[in-house]
Amino acid sequence: MRSNKAKRLARLRFIALFLDQHADELPGVNSNVARRRLDELIDMLNEHAIAHEGTKTARRAETQRYQELRRQLVQNHMAHLVAVAQSVLMRDPGVRVFQMPRGNPHPLRLASIAKGLAEVAEAHTSEFIAAGIRKDFAAQLREAADAMLKSHDDREAERLHAAGALSGIDHRLRDAKSIVRVLGVLVRNEAQHQPALLASWHAVATPGRIARVAVSQGALPAGAPKAALSAPKMKLLASGAEPAAEPPTSDAGPMANLLAPLSRLFGAS
Repeated sequence: MRSNKAKRLARLRFIALFLDQHADELPGVNSNVARRRLDELIDMLNEHAIAHEGTKTARRAETQRYQELRRQLVQNHMAHLVAVAQSVLMRDPGVRVFQMPRGNPHPLRLASIAKGLAEVAEAHTSEFIAAGIRKDFAAQLREAADAMLKSHDDREAERLHAAGALSGIDHRLRDAKSIVRVLGVLVRNEAQHQPALLASWHAVATPGRIARVAVSQGALPAGAPKAALSAPKMKLLASGAEPAAEPPTSDAGPMANLLAPLSRLFGAS
C-alpha cells in the first residue's frame, strides 16, 4: 500500500482513538451508526492492507521461482536437446526443426515450442539415447514446460489478488471520507460550546487546515486577540535577522512633508 493511503488509514485510526478518548464528552457521536461504520471500515482496510502486502511478497517470490524454472527449461532441456540434435542428426532433413526460439517469447508460446520439440525428438529416441541423453528426456522436457507455465499462472494470480486488495482499499477510503464528514457535523453540533474540543477534532480530522477550519467553525472564543505581529515581522523574528529601521512618524502634517527635503539639504551642509 502506498504511503498516501497508509497515511489516510492512520488518520482514520487517530479519529477513532479521539472519539474513544472523548466518549464522555461526545456520547451522541459515539452512539451514532456513523461511528460504528467507521470502526467497520477501519477493520476492512486493515484486512485489505495485509492482503495487499502479502500478495506483493508472494508475487516477488513467485517471480523468482518462475525465472529460475524458465532458465532451467531453456538451458537444461531445450538448448541441450537442440545441440545434440544438430550434432547427431546432421544428415536428417528434419533436424532443422530443432532450433531455439528467437527473442523473448511469451511463457505460453515457449511451453508450446518446448512440447513440440519433445514430440519431434521422440521419433529419434534411439539416436538421442545413443548420444547420452536420458531415456525419459521427452517427459522431462514436458514436465519442465508445465512447471514453468504453472509458476507463471501463479504469479499472475497473485498480481490479480494484489490489484483486488488495492481496489478494495480505494473503495473503503472513499466510504470513510464520507463517514468522516458525517462525524464532523455530529462533533460540531455536540461540542459547539467546547472550543478546545473542537480544535482538537480539527487537528485530528483535517491536519494542515487546523487554524482556518477552527476559526471558521467557531473553535476560538469570540473576541479572541489576533496575532500581535504581522506575518513579515513574525518571519523576521523566527529567522533572527535584524528588522529594517522604520521611518519616524510625525504629526506635523503636510507642511513637514514639504520641508523634509530642505531640512536634509541644510543638515548635509
